[in-house]
Amino acid sequence: MLINEEKFINYYANDGLQGNEFTRGAVCQDNSGRIYFGGINGITSFYPHEITDSKKELHVTITEFYLDNEPVRKGDRSGTLPITDQAIMDATLFTLAHNENTFSIEFSVLEYNNPERITY
Repeated sequence: MLINEEKFINYYANDGLQGNEFTRGAVCQDNSGRIYFGGINGITSFYPHEITDSKKELHVTITEFYLDNEPVRKGDRSGTLPITDQAIMDATLFTLAHNENTFSIEFSVLEYNNPERITY
């Protein structure tokens, strides 16, 4: 729990815990302050002061661009102008004619380590 911010951070097996299930009452703290939790796959132990909320800077990337439900590719045109002159994932500018207003995008942070931790 981050006391100053009044919030909890949940950790899971993917974060290094023995598992996602713990045994009721299987907890203790030793004289040095290390805390131990017993679970169905073993024991998890840690020093609370060593837990940090390291925030990784993630960059959102457009992975697909659709115009009228059709995928746009480099060189496709909108009217007389190219929609983009780069691959969709590299594009920073998309040009559409004034009457082409039905489009959608797919995006990702391209982080596959803990995808359940990512919120957009």
